[in-house]
Amino acid sequence: MNKIHQGNCTECRLCPQANQSILSDGHDHSFKELDSIKKIIRCHKGEVIFSEGSNPKGLYCIRAGKVKLTQMGTDGKSQIVEMLKNGDIMGHRAIFGNDVYNKNAIALEDSTICFFPKDLFYNLVETDGKLILRIAHLLATELKEAEKRITSSAQQPVMVRVSETLLILRKKYGLDTRSRKLDIQITREDLANMAGTTRETATRSLYKLQELGMIRLSGKSIIITDEKKLSAMTS
Repeated sequence: MNKIHQGNCTECRLCPQANQSILSDGHDHSFKELDSIKKIIRCHKGEVIFSEGSNPKGLYCIRAGKVKLTQMGTDGKSQIVEMLKNGDIMGHRAIFGNDVYNKNAIALEDSTICFFPKDLFYNLVETDGKLILRIAHLLATELKEAEKRITSSAQQPVMVRVSETLLILRKKYGLDTRSRKLDIQITREDLANMAGTTRETATRSLYKLQELGMIRLSGKSIIITDEKKLSAMTS
């Protein structure tokens, strides 16, 4: 169960994720308002933060941790549609679209998340035009990326989609500077889910990419050994 706390958290302006969040570019009064209305959620790995089909209660911003957004497909299987990190927000499409959540948000590791109640956040947005523009830009970017994923899924071979997924994870979470392994331990099932294929096919693709010298597999970790060749695979 999510544990909600009030107070005892870094001010939004001083948060380590401030320069990565759309909430960071507001007016001084906006930061004070965010601090006054936010609550802190601490959740464990595998815990559901909000569920597909439920009514939105507010906006979430990841202070520390990693989260996956999943959606039920027409075949009845859950599919990963987005991976989130520190500074990313979630729940915004539901509250601004006046709709239910169309995804599940699940913690990939123990995470700390700032929560802003819906009505109170609405009041803040109405007084901060800069914040409205940032949210509009985020929505447009998300739409563009969703369209790109749909095109790729329909037209690209599986190994290309697996390569694209690895590059997405590299861009989102980065690499360990010494080992060059992805800074996230993702299961083969989740990787296959993101690439729109089966676990077995995704695993075969990973071994093939390893044979080609683009990656190296080490237990649950994936090490990118030749990012240039991996990128060329997707072009």
